[in-house]
Amino acid sequence: SACQSNQLAADAVVSAVQLIQQFSEFQVSKIISNPNDQRLSPLLAKTFLWFFNRWAPAYILPGTYGTSTTPSTISLAWASPEKVRESISFLITLCLHYNCYWPQEGQVQENATLVLLSLAKRGSNLRLGIVSIPQFRQLVIYFCLTCGIRHSASNEEFEAMVQNKAGNNYQNMNLDVNMLRGFHRLPYEIKGKLLTAILTSCGEKEDEASCALLNDCLTALHDAFSSLVNVLATKQMKPDNMDAKEMACLCISLFDGVAL
Repeated sequence: SACQSNQLAADAVVSAVQLIQQFSEFQVSKIISNPNDQRLSPLLAKTFLWFFNRWAPAYILPGTYGTSTTPSTISLAWASPEKVRESISFLITLCLHYNCYWPQEGQVQENATLVLLSLAKRGSNLRLGIVSIPQFRQLVIYFCLTCGIRHSASNEEFEAMVQNKAGNNYQNMNLDVNMLRGFHRLPYEIKGKLLTAILTSCGEKEDEASCALLNDCLTALHDAFSSLVNVLATKQMKPDNMDAKEMACLCISLFDGVAL
């Protein structure tokens, strides 16, 4: 294509991608201020994510294609450490805000999960890059704190369980309660798929940070399942109780995320 060797064409493409990024950031800023504004379009958000899911794996730290050993002009646009980190941070921040402010928009959530999973599957360097981003660690914290909390839990029950999970670190986490509540409302099936993306991102077993985040997620999942088993074993709850059934659905969806 023209971008392989033509600097002007490559610059034009880079500029177009930046405009799409800025447009998506503008939409997210409006979602944060008023997520129920009917003028905001989930279809547009899905389109942004559809584009990023195709652009990011191909152009952020691209691999070598074909027989040529000479890097093409366009392949260098997002290859430097600074550009790689900047791009990954942008994508994770975007997906996290969609997770937290539009949790019930199914197509948006499906595509947000795909963006993270596609990046994580690209290779070791990108996985290490993902894990190093503060917004990814925030995503993992939100997952761990809400893992095992039913959608039907009352506000008081939700707050008590979050504080119990966070322990002595609760005051130091500087949690955005609105974002945390929104993340909690993600459909169970989406949480399972998101767990798949998180675990894939933490797949570098020689990296200490990756292993720590991986263990945090699996511990949260273990605790969620153990709490269900415990209340049933001690007869605090009957198997046909609606809360028990909902908790079982949540655990199964999360285990699906591990199995996939």
